[in-house]
Amino acid sequence: MSQNRGKTKVVITSKTLKLIAATLIPALISVFFPIFFYITLMMSGGIIIIIFIETFILLSLPKPLIEPEKDKYSVSINRADSINLKVRSTINYTKIKFRIEYPKNFNDVNQPNFFKIKKGTNICKYDFISHKRRSIKVKKIYTRLTLFNFVELEERVECNFTIDVTPDSVALSEFIKLSKLSREMIIGSRKNRIINEGTEFESLREYVPGDDATKIDQKSSARSKTPIIKNFTREHNNEITVIIDCGRLMNTEYENMSYLDYCINSVLIFSWSVLKQGDRLNLIACSNTIQSSLMGIRGTSKINEVKEFCSRIQASYEETSYTKISEYLLNNIKKRSYVIFFTDICENYNDNAIMNLKILQKKHQVFFLLFSNSILEEEIKKIPTTKKELFISTSAKDIFLTRKKTILNLSRSGIKSADINPKSSLNAALDIYNNFRRV
Repeated sequence: MSQNRGKTKVVITSKTLKLIAATLIPALISVFFPIFFYITLMMSGGIIIIIFIETFILLSLPKPLIEPEKDKYSVSINRADSINLKVRSTINYTKIKFRIEYPKNFNDVNQPNFFKIKKGTNICKYDFISHKRRSIKVKKIYTRLTLFNFVELEERVECNFTIDVTPDSVALSEFIKLSKLSREMIIGSRKNRIINEGTEFESLREYVPGDDATKIDQKSSARSKTPIIKNFTREHNNEITVIIDCGRLMNTEYENMSYLDYCINSVLIFSWSVLKQGDRLNLIACSNTIQSSLMGIRGTSKINEVKEFCSRIQASYEETSYTKISEYLLNNIKKRSYVIFFTDICENYNDNAIMNLKILQKKHQVFFLLFSNSILEEEIKKIPTTKKELFISTSAKDIFLTRKKTILNLSRSGIKSADINPKSSLNAALDIYNNFRRV
């Protein structure tokens, strides 16, 4: 077995360190009773011999061959998953520990795993979790081998595989399963044909006292010589447009995940619900410019396209331009659409942005789904005790009040909005969608 390996390093285990600490007891007693000095020497010598013997054996034995089970792994964001590593060994090892070397910007903590290796081929499951969407190229794996658990032999093994952290497709699968149960009426994933709601013609029937007289069909009533009314049902060919803000504010983190990743996870499930209803869906990712778009999709068979689209979305550190977004929507979406912005705001927009949003509101129905800034709320609640804390608290209050003023300006322009916790974005979006369908 041959594999590219780096420098070898011998590491003393905690078990050996405890034995070394135990020798301090007779060493202290030897101050008063000299005979214990010889006991200390014997114990220390025994520990040194054991360390040298295990180190010599580990260096002389053949090393296991370690390689990934596949070249590319796909894991869902913020969910514990396993990276399978294939270990081929010609002997039994008491313990092997893996530590994957990640890029410098990888801040997530993944604890090393311990495995018992037997002769032959072993599959070791390395636990992995990431709180950010990304593609991680792994080129090195650090291993620690031991036989008697007194010392560990650390080596660097060269490898080459990729870990793609994608939007939460596990939550989507759970949502789809849930939609097949009795709760699907609540979550809005079933096509419910509700008579006498909406504007789409359904059927004709005889007039019954109490019915809306404005729905009487004159021609049908004249032919049958009895009052006939029209039944209507909700439309199933609506157009829903989702705007995903990738700008600076959406990089704010809440419980280890960014607002943008919360947004993408919610949009993935929300998109499936819209496609399930048979409505037409437009997805647009933007910041200072339009980053990408997926327009005019219909039917649940397109959900894989939505997954790919969401996986490609990249965070931006530029300010979001609502003027450019409004102009893009007015130029590219001709049919009246229900537009949902997944975004956040903390400053007052200029008159041009507000004017463009007003124009957009005249053609389309616009709703702002805003992610509440928990950091600001925490800073406002704190009682400042130093000049620095007073400055931070004052700045937080100023930003908070400006944010509220902006929300008020949107309301005065006829644009509805909701200030929500990032974790509640999916439920809020589904409620908005269901309310829209009832109109």
